[in-house]
Amino acid sequence: MTCEIIFLMTGDKNTPEPGPSMNDPNSPYYLTSTDHPGNVISSVILNGENYSNWVRIVTNALKSKQKYCFVDGSLSKPTSDSPEVHAWEKNNSMVIAWLYNVIDKSLHGSVAYAEKASEIWKDLKERYSQNNEIRIHQLGQEITLTKQGNLTVNEYFTKLKGSWDELGACLQLPT
Repeated sequence: MTCEIIFLMTGDKNTPEPGPSMNDPNSPYYLTSTDHPGNVISSVILNGENYSNWVRIVTNALKSKQKYCFVDGSLSKPTSDSPEVHAWEKNNSMVIAWLYNVIDKSLHGSVAYAEKASEIWKDLKERYSQNNEIRIHQLGQEITLTKQGNLTVNEYFTKLKGSWDELGACLQLPT
């Protein structure tokens, strides 16, 4: 899905009015009455060692709210004379707050002054996706050393499958 902005033209051809995009549930600018800066969009909190799991869960949460375009940079900030600039700033600030809420407090200082959600996203990716080689090794060890022990078959399978899935995600070549 792409982020589209819709404008309706008034009698004055130089002054676009915001179209239904802010009231359209399919718009990236649409916020529900339950969307607020205190929302925690993921139960997984980034601690610096769980980036691959965290990024997948947060990506899905943002896509479900049609806000992923704010972190991947595909929805640029409109010019200051655009009627959409306020909506962009409001939503960008909301996404920044949501990201802040799913990052461990020890990492807050490194992202607190970012002005765009995409800056936070890029910074975290540059810092934490580099650890894939170490994580691949850790996952290999976890898989090798995992024993059923006191776990039920279901718990054992879930633990192994989670490790295998994370390993598969780490081994994917970048597009």
